[in-house]
Amino acid sequence: MSNKIFDFMKLKKLILVTLCISFYNLTFAQKNFSKELLKSYTKIELESFNDKDLSVLEYAIDHACYKVSIPEGKDTKQFTTIVLPSDSGTLRFTDLGLKIKDATQYFIVSGKKELLVVKSLYVLNLEKNNLK
Repeated sequence: MSNKIFDFMKLKKLILVTLCISFYNLTFAQKNFSKELLKSYTKIELESFNDKDLSVLEYAIDHACYKVSIPEGKDTKQFTTIVLPSDSGTLRFTDLGLKIKDATQYFIVSGKKELLVVKSLYVLNLEKNNLK
């Protein structure tokens, strides 16, 4: 009978160790991402991205947006107007509450003859890979 008690204690310890390891993995295996991304995405959305796309989003914070003059005669009726902050030296998609999409996005800058361009996930991925 003492062997059965001893085996039961071993099993109990094994289960306890397994639960502790599982809890540790769940707690510390969360993805790391910049708090800047939380301006545009929820934590759940960010955790759903694979590591490659999350890395591209991190790169996109400082590289996704730029402004260009609207070409003469360009039809811009399909573009939404966006108001940029007055101190828009560095344009970040997160400061504008935008998300990176599969297609490049274009916005008319309010009060100016400029377009704000937000690069697509594909373009950003290519750029990031070419830096290596």
